[in-house]
Parts: sequence; C-alpha cells; structure tokens
Amino acid sequence: MNISAFSDFISNLVLNSLNNSFMGKMLFSTLSQSLMITVFVLFMMVLIEYINIQTRNIWSDKLRQSPFIQIITATLLGITPGCLGAFTVVSLYTHRMMGLAALVAVMIATSGDEAFVMFALTLLPFGI
Repeated sequence: MNISAFSDFISNLVLNSLNNSFMGKMLFSTLSQSLMITVFVLFMMVLIEYINIQTRNIWSDKLRQSPFIQIITATLLGITPGCLGAFTVVSLYTHRMMGLAALVAVMIATSGDEAFVMFALTLLPFGI
C-alpha cells in the first residue's frame, strides 16, 4: 500500500465517521459559524476603511478628537440588536479611531439583559 492510498483511506474513514455522527455535525456547524463571523468582521473593517477613504479622514479625525463623541457613538451602536454595533466598534478600535473607553462602553451596552443573568450566577456562590 503506497502513501497516497493510505492517506486517502484515512481521510475517507475520518470524513465518513464525521458525516454520520453528532460530533461531525457539531464540528461543521461550529466551523460554518466561525467562517460567517470572520467574513462579517472582515466586511465591517473594509466598509470602515472605504468610508474613511471616501470622506478623506474628516469623520475619523472628528471621532479621534472627542472621547465624549466616541463613547456616545459606541453606546448607541451597542444598544442596537445583534452584534453589528459591537463588531463595528471593535473595527473602529483596531483602526485607532476609538479608544478603550468607547470599547468598554459598547461591551457594557451590548450586555443588556444578559447582565442580570451574569450578576446572578456570579453572586450565587457567595449567597447574595
């Protein structure tokens, strides 16, 4: 048995076992969700760069100069449903258009109703 035939045998064995199992379906689901999020973040970064080029850095300069506007913008993006606002602010943070305070603000605003569950589970071991 040569190496390529052995390699084909192993790959077919692994793929067939993954296709028919719960673990295979879970792995495929996880990889597809990860790919979707990666493409979404890439799209947001390209869109921000495109807007920045089209406005010739006017809006990004105003955003960089005012931490108050950064925090307000991040909070407003954070209260929108879904992860779009958080991904946008993270992209702006990586482009150095928003500071750490804006990043923290969007994460707090995004947590929303989950904060109550997180607080309850965190304080439960202490009997509070």
